[in-house]
Amino acid sequence: MDNARLGLALLIGLCPAMASGQALVPPPPENRLHDFVHASILSPGPYVLDLGAAAIDELSNFPEEWQGGEGVGSRILARVGMGFASDVIGHGVGAVLRHRVLYEPCGCSGGWRRTKHALGRGFVTRHDGGRLVPHVPLFVAKFGAAGAANAWYPPSYTGSDIVREGFAGIGANALLNIAREFGPELMRMVGLR
Repeated sequence: MDNARLGLALLIGLCPAMASGQALVPPPPENRLHDFVHASILSPGPYVLDLGAAAIDELSNFPEEWQGGEGVGSRILARVGMGFASDVIGHGVGAVLRHRVLYEPCGCSGGWRRTKHALGRGFVTRHDGGRLVPHVPLFVAKFGAAGAANAWYPPSYTGSDIVREGFAGIGANALLNIAREFGPELMRMVGLR
């Protein structure tokens, strides 16, 4: 079941980056609100990811109290809420710390170097001044959103679920960066851009 979840998550993770047809390049710091609105609300990417996460929850019967059609709807709403909370927290912390939030594509060449860059950007980002810093906005966002989700999940959602969801969110983001890095080229290869 774990391999099926990972495969589904990777497949779903490729969709937003491939659908955009271009790498996300962070705007100048003075456009943070514009960045948040376009990346978190207007883009279809977060909603596709939320649906994918809800599908994984459905396959794994998480949480087990949510059953039937109503359970599916509850899982989708829970994931949309968690995704939105993560974006609000992450962009807010990024603004306060003056850290970049969006993925910055690699200016390098070579598949391995670009893959290492993409995975690394799941753990470090740039300060507005240009230096590399720990990706604190991402860490706070993923654990903060997992904690906030305690408000709508049933009582079986415990501290261990919050920790698991936080780490899973950080790991999924690192893997999604690979799609963000290579997605535009894959789209051009298949003739979509």
